[in-house]
Amino acid sequence: MQWYLWLIAAGIFFIIEIATTGFLIFWLGVGSILAMCTSFITDSILIQTAVFVISSVILIPLTKPLVKKFIDKDDSVATNAYGLIGKIRNCNK
Repeated sequence: MQWYLWLIAAGIFFIIEIATTGFLIFWLGVGSILAMCTSFITDSILIQTAVFVISSVILIPLTKPLVKKFIDKDDSVATNAYGLIGKIRNCNK
Protein backbone atom coordinates (compact mmCIF):
# COMPACT_ATOMS: atom_id res chain seq x y z
CA MET A 1 0.00 0.00 0.00
CA GLN A 2 1.31 3.40 -0.99
CA TRP A 3 -0.94 5.47 1.25
CA TYR A 4 1.98 6.98 3.15
CA LEU A 5 3.57 8.22 -0.09
CA TRP A 6 0.36 10.03 -1.01
CA LEU A 7 0.19 11.49 2.50
CA ILE A 8 3.78 12.76 2.21
CA ALA A 9 2.98 14.23 -1.24
CA ALA A 10 -0.10 15.97 0.18
CA GLY A 11 1.97 17.40 3.02
CA ILE A 12 4.57 18.70 0.59
CA PHE A 13 1.87 20.28 -1.61
CA PHE A 14 0.23 21.95 1.39
CA ILE A 15 3.56 23.31 2.63
CA ILE A 16 4.32 24.72 -0.83
CA GLU A 17 0.83 26.26 -0.89
CA ILE A 18 1.50 28.00 2.41
CA ALA A 19 4.66 29.51 0.89
CA THR A 20 2.82 30.73 -2.24
CA THR A 21 -0.27 32.85 -2.71
CA GLY A 22 -1.83 31.41 -5.85
CA PHE A 23 -4.16 28.86 -4.23
CA LEU A 24 -3.35 26.42 -7.01
CA ILE A 25 -1.08 23.87 -5.33
CA PHE A 26 -3.77 23.28 -2.70
CA TRP A 27 -5.81 21.25 -5.17
CA LEU A 28 -2.85 18.99 -5.85
CA GLY A 29 -2.76 18.31 -2.12
CA VAL A 30 -6.47 17.49 -2.15
CA GLY A 31 -5.87 15.21 -5.15
CA SER A 32 -3.13 13.46 -3.16
CA ILE A 33 -5.53 12.92 -0.25
CA LEU A 34 -8.11 11.43 -2.63
CA ALA A 35 -5.44 9.17 -4.14
CA MET A 36 -4.46 8.13 -0.62
CA CYS A 37 -8.07 7.16 0.08
CA THR A 38 -8.10 5.21 -3.18
CA SER A 39 -4.97 3.34 -2.08
CA PHE A 40 -7.00 1.78 0.75
CA ILE A 41 -9.35 0.32 -1.85
CA THR A 42 -6.91 -0.79 -4.54
CA ASP A 43 -3.18 -1.45 -4.80
CA SER A 44 -3.04 -0.35 -8.44
CA ILE A 45 -0.70 2.63 -8.72
CA LEU A 46 -2.22 3.36 -12.12
CA ILE A 47 -5.70 3.85 -10.64
CA GLN A 48 -4.32 5.90 -7.75
CA THR A 49 -2.40 8.16 -10.13
CA ALA A 50 -5.48 8.49 -12.34
CA VAL A 51 -7.55 9.57 -9.33
CA PHE A 52 -4.86 12.10 -8.41
CA VAL A 53 -4.58 13.57 -11.91
CA ILE A 54 -8.30 13.60 -12.71
CA SER A 55 -9.37 15.06 -9.36
CA SER A 56 -6.68 17.75 -9.49
CA VAL A 57 -7.49 18.68 -13.08
CA ILE A 58 -11.21 18.87 -12.32
CA LEU A 59 -10.91 20.77 -9.02
CA ILE A 60 -8.66 23.54 -10.32
CA PRO A 61 -10.99 25.02 -12.97
CA LEU A 62 -14.19 24.30 -11.03
CA THR A 63 -13.15 26.09 -7.87
CA LYS A 64 -10.84 28.81 -9.19
CA PRO A 65 -13.69 31.28 -9.98
CA LEU A 66 -15.26 30.66 -6.57
CA VAL A 67 -11.99 31.22 -4.75
CA LYS A 68 -11.22 34.28 -6.87
CA LYS A 69 -14.59 35.75 -5.93
CA PHE A 70 -13.72 35.66 -2.23
CA ILE A 71 -9.99 36.41 -2.38
CA ASP A 72 -9.74 39.20 -4.97
CA LYS A 73 -11.82 41.79 -3.17
CA ASP A 74 -10.59 45.34 -3.49
CA ASP A 75 -11.36 46.82 -0.08
CA SER A 76 -8.88 49.67 -0.39
CA VAL A 77 -9.87 53.10 0.84
CA ALA A 78 -8.83 56.12 -1.16
CA THR A 79 -6.81 58.53 0.97
CA ASN A 80 -5.10 61.90 0.50
CA ALA A 81 -5.53 63.35 -2.99
CA TYR A 82 -6.98 60.07 -4.31
CA GLY A 83 -9.90 60.51 -1.94
CA LEU A 84 -10.81 63.77 -3.71
CA ILE A 85 -11.23 62.22 -7.14
CA GLY A 86 -14.84 62.58 -8.28
CA LYS A 87 -15.81 64.96 -5.46
CA ILE A 88 -17.62 68.20 -6.24
CA ARG A 89 -16.42 71.32 -4.52
CA ASN A 90 -19.14 73.27 -2.77
CA CYS A 91 -18.36 77.01 -3.04
CA ASN A 92 -21.62 78.34 -1.60
CA LYS A 93 -20.86 80.42 1.51
